[in-house]
Amino acid sequence: MDIKFYDCVLFGILSKFEFTESYRNTLNMKVLSSFFFLVIVFSVRAQVNTENMRRYNAQNGLTHSVYFQYGLLSGNSDVSNISVGYRADWLSNKYYSFAVANYQRGESNGELNVRKGFVHVRTCRNVTDHWLAEAFFQKEFNDFWRLQNRQLGGLGLRLELANRDSSNRVRRLVAVGSGFMREYEKYLKPLDETVTQWRSTSYLSLLLVISQGISLTSTMYGQIGVQRHSDYRILNESTLSFHIWKNVSFGSTFKYRYDHEPPMGVKRRDLELTNGISISL
Repeated sequence: MDIKFYDCVLFGILSKFEFTESYRNTLNMKVLSSFFFLVIVFSVRAQVNTENMRRYNAQNGLTHSVYFQYGLLSGNSDVSNISVGYRADWLSNKYYSFAVANYQRGESNGELNVRKGFVHVRTCRNVTDHWLAEAFFQKEFNDFWRLQNRQLGGLGLRLELANRDSSNRVRRLVAVGSGFMREYEKYLKPLDETVTQWRSTSYLSLLLVISQGISLTSTMYGQIGVQRHSDYRILNESTLSFHIWKNVSFGSTFKYRYDHEPPMGVKRRDLELTNGISISL
């Protein structure tokens, strides 16, 4: 079955970071940001970007949050989309761990055109002030990507350079990470194939706290097949988040995904926009 497309108005973000040398253990960034509106057509399939799931100012101990997203388009086409999710964060002096779960379902003109979900668990340990070791596991499915089951697990290293305020909260951050993972993928009919392979995984992540309650994150994320280098994926994800009331925040996320060797019948490129509300408990 072909993936359906529909029109939307996309609120996009362009940001440019200029880096200057400063103290040995800090990084200063000057930021120029511009905003624009753009009308595009996008599909509902996208790779999960786990880097944007981190919470750099998480509190010590265990915290929970739930979120709900709903989209509706009515007119020449009737499109609805609903997404629910849960996350837990645990922070101590040396360890930071989080678990995230999400389920999304959508319809277009009364027909199901989105059904996907994932679970991701990651733990990080501080090795030095700037270096961290990571271990992660992920499981997901996406009917309209023809993906019945994807499971992966891996290890990696991460370098963080952060600028903090007087209360030790992150204001600006640059992070780079790299590692390896073992991936298992099972596809639905008519593909009906199973793929198991090793992949390298790398990312570059930027965080900017624009003002009190407003933050911007942007990540470039890549995976390359170890046995076949032409089998690679690239993902860019940018999120603008607003704190609106007590433990409630609103977020707008733009995603671009490129898969150089997708399954047969699946397009290489995808664009996606999501808007939603998050409640921290």
